Amino acid sequence: MIMTKKLYGLEIKGNIKAMGMIVPLMSQNMSKLNLIFTPYRNQGYGRDITAALSATIQAQGKMPVLYARVENIAAMNLYASLGFLEAGRLMEIRLE
Repeated sequence: MIMTKKLYGLEIKGNIKAMGMIVPLMSQNMSKLNLIFTPYRNQGYGRDITAALSATIQAQGKMPVLYARVENIAAMNLYASLGFLEAGRLMEIRLE
């Protein structure tokens, strides 16, 4: 199976203020938001790109999902304010 990825940017007055990627998942009814990033903190660009990408996924009849580090409180609060619910936690295991 070949999965394609699309990178999106939030452009305002000719400048990219935030970016994010949509990654199709093996499940036919979900797509993952990935690489949500903005260097402009507390200006709403992270919220805007996340909401826009979520709406794009929902318009395709799919459910948006994402992964976030629980220690990233700002991201966790942002995602919760947009209606994302925590469905579980992943464990990081390192082999040395």
